[in-house]
Amino acid sequence: MAKSKKPKRRHTGKVPSFKKQVDAKAAQAGLTQLPTMALVATIDTMIGILRDRGHKIRDWDEKDKVVQKMKCIGGKVYILAPHEQPETEAGHGETREHDTGQ
Repeated sequence: MAKSKKPKRRHTGKVPSFKKQVDAKAAQAGLTQLPTMALVATIDTMIGILRDRGHKIRDWDEKDKVVQKMKCIGGKVYILAPHEQPETEAGHGETREHDTGQ
């Protein structure tokens, strides 16, 4: 007799089960034990995955800044969040970045 397949669960917006809450707390506890360099590398990887999926992580106060990367340099944590160029300006060579003034 063939086993019947269970239907896939859909996200209903309900509160997570107790087991999921415990798992989330255990994961958070594991993250708090990571060294800073490893935690920064993990966040940078997550930023890349979200970017690959088409999501932009924007600055809360300056919405035209988009987070691109996070890195540890000299023991300090830095984030790269340049201003996003409007679609009409990007890629048309009109930014005059390399204008020599001649």
